[in-house]
Amino acid sequence: MSKRALGAALIILVSLTGCKVLVSKYWFSKGNQLFKDNKFDKAIGMYNKALDADPDFTLAYFYKGMANYSLYKPGIDDEKNKKRADEAITCLSKVLEKEPDNQDAMLTLADLYDKLGNETEALNLYNKRIADNPQDATAYYKLADYFAKHGKTDEAVKTYQKRIDLDPNNPEGYLYLARFFESGLPEPDFDKSIEQHRKRIPLLSDDQSIKEGYYSIAVTAWAKSFRSPDLTAEDRMTTIKTGYEGVDKALEIDPEYPDALIYKGLLIREEAKMLPEGAAKTELIDKAKALSEQAMAIKKHLKEAEAAASAPPS
Repeated sequence: MSKRALGAALIILVSLTGCKVLVSKYWFSKGNQLFKDNKFDKAIGMYNKALDADPDFTLAYFYKGMANYSLYKPGIDDEKNKKRADEAITCLSKVLEKEPDNQDAMLTLADLYDKLGNETEALNLYNKRIADNPQDATAYYKLADYFAKHGKTDEAVKTYQKRIDLDPNNPEGYLYLARFFESGLPEPDFDKSIEQHRKRIPLLSDDQSIKEGYYSIAVTAWAKSFRSPDLTAEDRMTTIKTGYEGVDKALEIDPEYPDALIYKGLLIREEAKMLPEGAAKTELIDKAKALSEQAMAIKKHLKEAEAAASAPPS
C-alpha cells in the first residue's frame, strides 16, 4: 500500500472512531437524562446503545451498573430481579477493572453483595477500600453501617471511632456516632449519644448548626426519659435537666426556634409525669401547652411568609 493510500485509510479510521465516540456520547447523555428522572429501565436501554457504539466507555458501564442496582429489590426471588443484580455486578466490576480506585463503584458493589447475602465479598471490598484509601471517610461510614446492620456493635463503634480519629476536628464523625448510639443494638445508649453531641458542638462554626447541636441533646434526653420507664426519679430528673440545658441554649440562639419550643414542652411533660395530681402538675402541663401553641403559631407564620415570597407578583 502506498503512503498516500495508508494515510487515507488512517484518516477514515480516525473519522469512524470519532463518529462512534460521538454516537456513544449522544446515547449516554440520553441515558443520563432518564437516570435523573429515575427512569432506570429506559436509561439502561440508552446505555446499551452507548456501549454498542463504544465498548470501552467506562462511565456508561458505571451508570448502567447503578441503574440496575437502583432497580434491584432485595428479597424478591425472580429471574428479572436476579438479572438486575447480575448486570449491576458485571458492570461495576468492569469499572473497577479499569478504575480500581473508583470509590462509588466499589462501595456500591460492596453494598449490593451485602444485600445479596454475600457478606464475605461485601466485607472484602469494604476492607480493601480502607486498606487502599485509609483517609476515605465514606468507606469507614459504610463499613460501620455494615457492622451495625449485622449486629456487630463493638466493630461498628470502633469503625466510627477510627473515622473520628482521622479528623478529630470534623463534627460529622461525632454526629454519626451519636446517631448510632441512639439507635444502636442491642439497645440505645442515650448517654453516649449525648456525649458525642457535646463533643461535636464546639467544632460547629455557625449559629444554625450550633443551635441544632444543642437541640439534638434535648431530643436525645427526652427520648431517654420517654423510652426508659425503669429510670429512678433522680436519674429521670437529671436527664430532663440535661434536656432543658440543651433546649435553652438552642433558644438563646434563636428564641423562635419552633422545634426547640416543642421539645421544651415535651420535656416539661416528662417532668409533670413525676408529680402527683395537683396544682404543680397542672401548671407544668399548661406551660407545655403554651409552648406547643407558640411553636405552631411560629410555624404557621413561617409557612405563610414562604408562600408569600414564592407567589408570582400581582
